[in-house]
Amino acid sequence: GYAVALAHPQAGASRGVLWASVLSALLYIPADVVFEAARMTARAGLVSLGLDDDIENLLQLILEEGGVYEYDGTIATNLMSRRELAALMVRFFIAYTNRTPTLIIIDDIQQAGSDALAILRTLLLDAHEMPLVIAGTCDLTQVIDLPAERFDLSDLNEDETEQAAASYLGATELGTRLRQKIWNSSGGRPLFIEAQLRALRDADLLFQAGCVVEVRPSVTEMPLPDDVRDLISARIDQLSVEEQTVIRAASVLTDSYSSAVTVEALKEVAEMPDEALVTQIIARLDIMGLLVWGEGDSCHFHHGLVQQAIYANLTRAARLKLHRRAAEHWQRRTDSTQPFRLSYHLARVGLLPKAVEVLTDAAEGCAVDDAERAVSLYLASLELLPDQRHISAEIERLRGLYNL
Repeated sequence: GYAVALAHPQAGASRGVLWASVLSALLYIPADVVFEAARMTARAGLVSLGLDDDIENLLQLILEEGGVYEYDGTIATNLMSRRELAALMVRFFIAYTNRTPTLIIIDDIQQAGSDALAILRTLLLDAHEMPLVIAGTCDLTQVIDLPAERFDLSDLNEDETEQAAASYLGATELGTRLRQKIWNSSGGRPLFIEAQLRALRDADLLFQAGCVVEVRPSVTEMPLPDDVRDLISARIDQLSVEEQTVIRAASVLTDSYSSAVTVEALKEVAEMPDEALVTQIIARLDIMGLLVWGEGDSCHFHHGLVQQAIYANLTRAARLKLHRRAAEHWQRRTDSTQPFRLSYHLARVGLLPKAVEVLTDAAEGCAVDDAERAVSLYLASLELLPDQRHISAEIERLRGLYNL
């Protein structure tokens, strides 16, 4: 087997934070463990690697410079020169990879400080001498001087996404629902495609009919793998307060009826009345590949999983507050999707009877002129409250009367 460490540099953090997080992952030290348990686990791991002479320096790095624990600072790595600290890291990885081939993945390398990058540069120069692979992602607009091969990777298109997913599953073809769900949630990002397929397979949510692999009918929402959720959360935490406010409002405004979010809606739900500022923030999030401009003044998430992760990380209080603002926004709208989207937000704040009333009132108002729309509205109300026999009867009546 091999070991994997995933790290997220933090802008403005000390040089040790990045490497402390990498070493903690490789030594299997949980982030929420108490100090004494962390110290014992780290020491045992370092002793097993034969790093007796470096134990105190490495413990200092992991437990204190990592910013999580307090440790006796009699030998402080922050007093070591950059060259000495880089040499310490090289000795650790020589010992570690001699036992276990290792993969290090660093997300958003451009966030790392100059000292952390200097250590990375040293490791990259020496990596060919050990079974160590270091991969990272960075903002394409940033220029980073590292002795590494650079690839500009773009997301897959819809056909390529299907081919990649089928190849991963060993299938000739994907079912219609699985194909659409994978595309909508991953947006063609290879990491997301593989993570979601793995989650679906591990949860036994896929089935095969001949040469076609399909997702089970019970799956209404794609799973959100923990590793992807953590990756996205780390990325969102690096945004400015205003950018976080806008993208969190967008995660609530995205619903099952439409992924499009207008600037007007974002202004109201994010409580940012300056339209020019909201537009500028969307443009920055577009450059980052988080939101994408759509038709007119609307935008949508580049990847459905990003929206899902941001929404999942909202506190219950924050969700309720944002859904209430969204309901107030849709209460004032008159377009064709208004009843659907208003009822969605009302249901999310617990006003289920009111949500059903909005849908049934709209259905009754258009039953004569647009029976098909009325049936859609009635069906939406049944999704909220399934045991409405009079609604089921009205749907059957309209279908029979208008041959729907």
